[in-house]
Amino acid sequence: MNRNGAHSSTLFGNRGLVSASLFANGEFRLSTRFGLDIGGRLSLYSDKEKQLFVAEPRAVFNFYTRKGGAWIGYTENTQPLFSMNKQLASFPVDYWIPYQNVDELPRSRQLSIGGKHSFDFGLKLQAEAYLKRSRNIAVVYNGDDFLMNDGGYMLASGNSYGFELLAQYGIGRFETVASYAWSPSDYRMNGRKVDFMYEVPHNLNIFASYETLRKGERRHTLSVNLNYHSGMPYIITNTKYPSAAPLPDMSGDVIDYPAYPNARMTDFFRLDLNYVMEKKLKRGSRIWQVSVLNATAHKNPYIVYYYPRSDKFKATTLIPILPSFSYTRKF
Repeated sequence: MNRNGAHSSTLFGNRGLVSASLFANGEFRLSTRFGLDIGGRLSLYSDKEKQLFVAEPRAVFNFYTRKGGAWIGYTENTQPLFSMNKQLASFPVDYWIPYQNVDELPRSRQLSIGGKHSFDFGLKLQAEAYLKRSRNIAVVYNGDDFLMNDGGYMLASGNSYGFELLAQYGIGRFETVASYAWSPSDYRMNGRKVDFMYEVPHNLNIFASYETLRKGERRHTLSVNLNYHSGMPYIITNTKYPSAAPLPDMSGDVIDYPAYPNARMTDFFRLDLNYVMEKKLKRGSRIWQVSVLNATAHKNPYIVYYYPRSDKFKATTLIPILPSFSYTRKF
């Protein structure tokens, strides 16, 4: 690199991967009740040493009813890019890097089954369950060695499974949408089972709105949004030792972090309230809006970090509670 006459270099090796893909898909209506969505992708991956062809089939078999239906699907995927996670405190920093060895490309297989139905009284339900198996998932424990093509990583297998539920209901002035997902996910490496870095086993979302006033050109709406999910995994130090401190700005302890999450943040909960007052005018409309974010003032941790002075871990929250109002004039 040359910047203002200065030269610098890096010891990290270059990584390159060339990929090309051909995708095809077709939808077939076999009868009034049955349908088939089938396709696939043929991919070529080439690094400095070898080339690899990968076939990734997919198929979904559908069953239709008058007010809904059901389906079962199968999918295979291969990902040429790899996310190297560097977890500082509780929030990760991701570096997307191509795989150097095409024989270690991550692959996954997923089987899913689901259905949906609409009832006469305004309720709609949808459910889906899935099972996903993955292999060749690289877990980096030494970023420098990994970037210099000198190991620094382990290959793991992964399991993901669970189900998702969705309900929608509307009658008169009232509307609501609620969803819940149960989705555990883990790695297995060297005989150890560890949580996936972004695993959130439980996730609940509820939105509801009610028109408190509907009269002539005026319309008032109260809405509530609730979100709850399990705390995300994060990494805390398990080793600390004094630094040799060859320079004044390098004093302090050297902190070592494991290659996988070994703790979990507290659960996330947030309740938002919103009230909108809209009135149509001769030209356009005017809108008053009053909102309260995180109305219960629940302390949701955004980051968790090690504080060396007290030798403890601390958490930082972003929105303890945030009221706001706005005025909008439309012409």
